[in-house]
Parts: sequence; C-alpha cells; structure tokens
Amino acid sequence: MQEAVTEALSAALSAFVNEEGEKRFCDIGSDGLILPNLDSRPHVRFYRKTLQQLQDHDQKHASHLLETLLCYIGCHGDVALTARKMFQHGNTIRYRINKVKEVLGISLSDDAYVQLYMFAKMHKIYSILDEEPLI
Repeated sequence: MQEAVTEALSAALSAFVNEEGEKRFCDIGSDGLILPNLDSRPHVRFYRKTLQQLQDHDQKHASHLLETLLCYIGCHGDVALTARKMFQHGNTIRYRINKVKEVLGISLSDDAYVQLYMFAKMHKIYSILDEEPLI
C-alpha cells in the first residue's frame, strides 16, 4: 500500500511541477527516479553540494552559473535557445556550461548532462515546494 501511495503522490507532483495534466506513475519518466527519493540522504547530499558549489562560485565571481545552468536545462540543452532567452552570445553560454562542469568536477562525458539535469530538476521541485530537503 505504501508503494502505491508513493507512486500516486510522485505522479501528482510530477504533473504539477511539469504543468501537465493527470499522469500515471508509469508515465512520468525520470521523475519516477527522482521524486520517490527526493529526501533520501544521497539525493539531498548531491543537491546541497551542487547548489553550494554553484552559489559560492557565483557569489565570488558574479558568474551567473546557476542561472545559466537552470535555463540551459530548461531549454533541453539547446545553447542557441538558452542564449536567446538570456540575451547572451552562444559562446558565453558554452563557456558558462563548461565552467559549471569544471566547478562541479564533472567530466565532459555523456553522464555530465544527466547530472546537470538531475540537479536542475531537483532545484525546480524544491523551489516549487518552497522548501529545503528534509534531511
């Protein structure tokens, strides 16, 4: 029963966060990996560490890395669209995304986008819920 409740809540939250209509758990994609574990220690540690590193760098260098990353993921990794939305040159966006990876110690592998996506998705969820992770 607990699993069914968790899946139902996750599907409802996914629909809310993504501004979509009703969804079933089997249809929420990667949200099905994130939402049921939103307050697990590894997820919270990953989120807090990533957020702190980006905020520290932005504060020290006025670099807008966090803002750029969130926009870039919101644009599905499309540099040109991110540049238009942020009123920046595409090279500036590419530089900032590479800087994000450098600051976070993420290699340039395919896994890099997945890590950036997971963080951005968690950030969006926590922002919408207007709360910090519980753990």
